[in-house]
Amino acid sequence: MANDLTSNPIKVDTAAATILTTRLLWVTAIRWVPSDDVATGDELIVQNRHGVVFFHDNVGDTGTAANTIRAAHATFPSKVPLDGLIVPTIDDGTLYIYYSETKRN
Repeated sequence: MANDLTSNPIKVDTAAATILTTRLLWVTAIRWVPSDDVATGDELIVQNRHGVVFFHDNVGDTGTAANTIRAAHATFPSKVPLDGLIVPTIDDGTLYIYYSETKRN
């Protein structure tokens, strides 16, 4: 799979230290879904185009039980602006960013 920056949600599975998009996105939700190969310490960092961290998560002890593997997510009651997108770290899985291009509901 490759990054898909034109769909909604945006899908990112490959890290990039460069700006993926400069669009202003009004984020309604963000979700990181690790794969079956997730490991303790795997990390996700999402930044705006200025390098300010927007979302950060890392995997705690994965243990041996299947239910220890979980998706990290955040749903925002109001749309949150994300000015551009950089994903410098995604150690595993796929990131989904649900958004609107306008602030209006």
